Amino acid sequence: MQLSSKLPKVIRFALSLMAMLLLVMMAYRLFFFFHYRPINKPFSGSMVLMGLRYDARIVAVIGLSLFILFAILKPFKFPQRQKIFIGLLAGVFLIFLIFYAGDFYYYDYLKQRLSAAVLNFAQDAAISAKMMWQTYPIVKIVIMIIILMMLFVWYIKKLFNKINNDAVLVKRKAGIIFSVLFVLLSAVAIFGKVGQYPLRWSDAFSLSDDFKANTALNPFQSFFSSMSFKNSGYDIKKVKAGYLLMADYLGVKEKNAETLNYNRTYEPSADTTLQPNVVVVICESFSAYKSSMFGNKLNATPYFNEMCNKGIFFERCFTPAFGTARGVWATLTGLPDVEDNKTASRNPSAVDQHVIMNDFNGYNKFYFLGGSATWANIRGLLTNNIKDLKIYEEEDF
Repeated sequence: MQLSSKLPKVIRFALSLMAMLLLVMMAYRLFFFFHYRPINKPFSGSMVLMGLRYDARIVAVIGLSLFILFAILKPFKFPQRQKIFIGLLAGVFLIFLIFYAGDFYYYDYLKQRLSAAVLNFAQDAAISAKMMWQTYPIVKIVIMIIILMMLFVWYIKKLFNKINNDAVLVKRKAGIIFSVLFVLLSAVAIFGKVGQYPLRWSDAFSLSDDFKANTALNPFQSFFSSMSFKNSGYDIKKVKAGYLLMADYLGVKEKNAETLNYNRTYEPSADTTLQPNVVVVICESFSAYKSSMFGNKLNATPYFNEMCNKGIFFERCFTPAFGTARGVWATLTGLPDVEDNKTASRNPSAVDQHVIMNDFNGYNKFYFLGGSATWANIRGLLTNNIKDLKIYEEEDF
């Protein structure tokens, strides 16, 4: 007797469905990679493993939801209810196909994985629909979705019949043990990793390759990770209205409010042939006005002040916010974090920034922190922008 026949029917059904969905998602990832990959881009096993973790999260959510519904409605005890489940699962699979079809053509159009920004197209639904009709093979897509839906319904019916015809009875104690294990393993898959923080979109960028990171993600992860930022953007009229004020403050010589020119050229005042060690220390709640460097009469930071006097002190490097993630963002990019919703480091669409560290040629680059780079998705900002960066976190110490 196989192990599968010793499992409760509900778990057997859920595991079979989850395995099928995992195979479909992995097949899509491989197709995505070979269809969109740049020339000479090598295949990566780490990319596949990372993608498997994201896929496992989605199928675990589906499997756990299915397990709860089965436990309540008991379709194997009341076969007439199985039609309801077939309809529900068909609806779930339809959403699944729409997400993946949308993701494929969204990347084709913008070279980004599906994000919640796609919802903004609904504001001009008629124009968006016309653009889709003129740009994409809508008829072929619909036909393909219908064929896949028919295959899925056939598979679900066959799975129901196979398990219904299994007369093996599972003892109550064994059923409880298997059910607890199933719930625990599903919870681990949903959390995605062992540690303080769950698996996030930024973990994909630990692959240090933008295309591999995008390939590792799946459309559900990228869509829901960007949900809070779907309306992120700027008001061009307000930007132009404040341009002259900002240009004066930043010392822009050739002002142009139409092109929004912020280019500034500076000649180095020191010998650039030297390669001194460069250490940037970011301190939690290290307020400028409280420090000795900015004239505090209490001389609160004499040792730090001594280092500044012996080194190079950048007195105009600051962040106009209290949040630590905003401070890290401003320090690394030189830009203030003005994201209204949460922080810019949490926005998947904002992590592609120019970081001055990349202009330090011939340097080994390290980032040390006492906690986790997963916090506030700082990992995505770091690994997606700083080439060959080595990160040391709390667990490394």
